[in-house]
Amino acid sequence: MANAEESTKAGLSRLQDDARPTICSDSLELISNIAEVGLDEILQNEFLKDIPVISSLVSIYKIGNNIHNAHLLKKYACFLDEFNRDSFEKGSWNKYKQYFEESNRKRDIEYLLILLERYIEEDKARRLAKIYEAYLDKEISWDDLRLFAETLDRFLPGDYEMLREKETFQTLRGRDAEVLLRLTGLGLLIEDIHRQQWDVVDTTLIFDDPDEIEKEERVYRRTEFGNRMVSILG
Repeated sequence: MANAEESTKAGLSRLQDDARPTICSDSLELISNIAEVGLDEILQNEFLKDIPVISSLVSIYKIGNNIHNAHLLKKYACFLDEFNRDSFEKGSWNKYKQYFEESNRKRDIEYLLILLERYIEEDKARRLAKIYEAYLDKEISWDDLRLFAETLDRFLPGDYEMLREKETFQTLRGRDAEVLLRLTGLGLLIEDIHRQQWDVVDTTLIFDDPDEIEKEERVYRRTEFGNRMVSILG
């Protein structure tokens, strides 16, 4: 058991070294290619050995030739591709490089890999990269990173697109209610309460007709948490 743990720790250290944003231009292009190809091409995986960070991942976690593992590699490649593109566009390459060289980032890598394995949509892997970048840029804390990443995990297809669309939503007769209620449940939206749905008449509690309530317009607004999520993910 001890040998296995030592091997994993050593592997994570190697993965941290390989994950530094110091990858040469050829590797950047290969990672981008993995992010774009189909799972069948990844299953052939002859080209993976040419990318240290991907090769280390395959070796450490004994990733073999099956759809699940090919999907994990593709999500990891999508994460790295987004991370590298953004680091060059924002001019953060040297800062991120120094961060990985000076600090022990095994905690980061372990947590990110667990999240990437859970995600189904590849878009979530790219959005996770943006959340991690916000953490590296000290815009959010580690606890914030966990909160945003876990919330991202709970998005269904189309949820984030709806959240990003605008800050205020009006709905009538339940239109788009499912999405808005999900986002409200995640703390990203809050419903405006226009009036109470009950009254007291002569000491008698009277509730409004549910059918009439359903006909009313309902308004939802982004919370501060929702605004921060959109600001980070873009």
